[in-house]
Amino acid sequence: MQLSIRARGLTGVSLLLAIVVCLALVSYSNIHASVRNNRWVKHTNNVLLEISGTLATLTDAEKTSYEYLNTGDESRRETFQTVLSREREHLDSLRRLISDNPGQQERFASLEPHIAGRLKLLQEAADLRQKRSTEVAPSLLQAEGARSS
Repeated sequence: MQLSIRARGLTGVSLLLAIVVCLALVSYSNIHASVRNNRWVKHTNNVLLEISGTLATLTDAEKTSYEYLNTGDESRRETFQTVLSREREHLDSLRRLISDNPGQQERFASLEPHIAGRLKLLQEAADLRQKRSTEVAPSLLQAEGARSS
């Protein structure tokens, strides 16, 4: 059975159209996967940025606390209070960002008490300094530093 030229042409065009549709579906699937992967990469970068911000703010809290303890300068205490507030914001933001990952939540839950304890110690030392206990506050931090080393 011989196919006419027209039938062969239609078969060829149909086959070509089927190939184009298949390629379009594969391309759509790849683009969709790429977009989904890009969202996860962006999410991961946001988590990493928030972790970096949390660490930097904790370092700032320690620095401004020590400056206040050593100088008694009230502007340093105000800066310290601002940094403490920023640290809480970072921790809250980090908690929200990792809400979709139970493993990260577990690790964060084990780390959070250590951060809270350190911030509490810094706050207590600043409060003691504000009460003019200039000898007690620095020694409290020195004792804690020796204990955590």
